[in-house]
Amino acid sequence: MNKAIVTPRTLKNAETGIDITVPEYRTITKLLSTQEEYHVIIITSLPYFKSPDHKPEDVVQFMVPKWYNDFESLHKAMSDRYPATIFPDLPKKVLMVRDSTPQGRRVAFEKLMQFIASSPKVCCSPILLDFLGVPQSKIDAVEGQGKESDTGRHGDGAPKDDKGDLKSPTKSVKSQSSSLFGEEDSDDELFKTDKGDVDETDGDLFSPSPHHAQPSNSGE
Repeated sequence: MNKAIVTPRTLKNAETGIDITVPEYRTITKLLSTQEEYHVIIITSLPYFKSPDHKPEDVVQFMVPKWYNDFESLHKAMSDRYPATIFPDLPKKVLMVRDSTPQGRRVAFEKLMQFIASSPKVCCSPILLDFLGVPQSKIDAVEGQGKESDTGRHGDGAPKDDKGDLKSPTKSVKSQSSSLFGEEDSDDELFKTDKGDVDETDGDLFSPSPHHAQPSNSGE
């Protein structure tokens, strides 16, 4: 995982404290196929994503790489947990070769992530935090601080949503990632993944017109 670094960027979702975009993808060529790796950019002031060195008012950013299957699993899990919420559709995997392109999928993934980030009901869902790689130790620390604060204000604990989860920012999640804030990471690791560096010639990752890889006609 890449380390979160302080950014001067202004949050668009001031109410939820988190912006999520998918501005970039790259094509990974394998022996007999190709596959797109999508870069999810998180800009946030939420304590889940900060290290002890960060200040409460800091806005931080980092990137996590994801595949089509990751977004598909996220969409299904969120739809199952919050059935009253209509999440933006994803392109059907069985039709991807014929009916969609990597750029079209990137747009669909970005719509999903922006919808989630702008919704106070789901923006701190355990499912999303797990998707973004928040470690369990960080969840426990934030949850403990939140419970102490809410007990002092409300007496009987923090308000809960219709699923019984503590409302943001006091949710918990089982993380499948080893660590989001490993000491070995440095700021220049923001756009590196375990699959290699993003090509510096790809341009500004945050520009309105991201670099597009050549569409592939193979399946995922």
